[in-house]
Amino acid sequence: MEALVSKIRNIKILLTVLILIFTFLLIFTYLSIIVSRDIIYPNIRVRGINVGELTIEQGKEKLNKELGEIINKDKLILALDKRNWEYTFKELGVEVDIEKSIKSAYKRGKEGNILNKIKLYIFLYKNGEDIPLQVDINNNQLRRVIDELAIEIREEPVNGKIEYKEGSFIITPERKGISLDKEATEKLIIEGIKSFSKESIIMPIRVSGPRITEASLRRIKEILAGFSTKFNLNQKNRVSNLKIAADMINGKVLLPGEIFSVYETIGPVTKDNGYKAAPVIINGQLKDGVGGGVCQIATNIYNAAIRSNLEIVERRHHGFPVSYVTIGQDATIAGDWIDLKFKNTLDSPIFIEMYLSGDTLVTNIYGEKRGNKIELKSEIISEILPKTIYKKDNSKYTDYKKVEKESKKGYKVNVYKLTYANGNIIKKELLHHDFYKPVNRIIVIGTKERNNSIKANKTSETHY
Repeated sequence: MEALVSKIRNIKILLTVLILIFTFLLIFTYLSIIVSRDIIYPNIRVRGINVGELTIEQGKEKLNKELGEIINKDKLILALDKRNWEYTFKELGVEVDIEKSIKSAYKRGKEGNILNKIKLYIFLYKNGEDIPLQVDINNNQLRRVIDELAIEIREEPVNGKIEYKEGSFIITPERKGISLDKEATEKLIIEGIKSFSKESIIMPIRVSGPRITEASLRRIKEILAGFSTKFNLNQKNRVSNLKIAADMINGKVLLPGEIFSVYETIGPVTKDNGYKAAPVIINGQLKDGVGGGVCQIATNIYNAAIRSNLEIVERRHHGFPVSYVTIGQDATIAGDWIDLKFKNTLDSPIFIEMYLSGDTLVTNIYGEKRGNKIELKSEIISEILPKTIYKKDNSKYTDYKKVEKESKKGYKVNVYKLTYANGNIIKKELLHHDFYKPVNRIIVIGTKERNNSIKANKTSETHY
């Protein structure tokens, strides 16, 4: 009896297993057929539009119908602060590829073996999946739009400004500059295109600080040193040149470590920039030249910078001593090959003031804190007498004599920098050694002989 019960139980177990196997095979076969159909798997969406259980052609038709209006009318909104820019997809160089999008949806889950396909089919049936809409982007057109935006958005940084009026400084704060981060903007736009975002895309920007800030200008508090020279008010063109150059220099700010160049600040010294013809030194002689007088500007700057204890980077003296400053304490400029330059060796900015007052050219340098008083002392080491040179001219008669160039003495000069404290010299150092070459006197004499009859009727020609 027990053997019969056991046999029946075994038969029931076997039948159950066979039924389960059959059911599994039936379901497996059914699902295999389902996943092998030439349609898109269930609940697959393209940009939110359900194309599941459709053939490729049916899916294309549905996308064209439902996306057509969006593609043609929807706009991408770009924003910055309170400003908005709207662009159609066409303006951004975008073309929607419906066929590629539907094929991408169709391929989803079609890869791998049958078990993987069934597994993914079940997952999609329960959860669904959104496939990105495929677009073709004309990168050149998109970048042109971004470049145009960048130009419109760009704001250059503005330096803080400082003015000296009626004995006090007036400071205007700086303003930061902004520029479009074009690479990051392009990336965000592409993401917005692919998602057909209706949200405004906030464009990323780069912020740049100005060179001169209000905080740094606040450190300019008092005069470091000043220097003045005289000029002749009757020399109208020379005075005009001094005024033009002084106005260009007045108000300049030099940050720590920066180098100031007179020529770069006032040049080019040309008629186009308003400069007029006035006496300049050419080959040891005074002759009219455009910009005559601007060397006095260089001399003033040089002396003010030295007395402010700043570093002189480049300096040349004149061809011969000038009347408006002590010998050895002058500076000259010529074109762009001879310049006066000095460096701000302080740890704070300096401010240069230059102006004309009556017959005086005034230069002041302001900074944070005045140090010890500094003066210059020139010592003439030797004088060199000029020679007289006779230049023969065979086109002139023997009684002809003319001074072509007047003579000037030459000098060797040592210039010392004196540092004072409490009215006493605490340091004396050789600043530079100048050699002003003598200018020889040149006299032109004739060598052509006259015949006797001409000699009787002519007096000698002498020109001075």
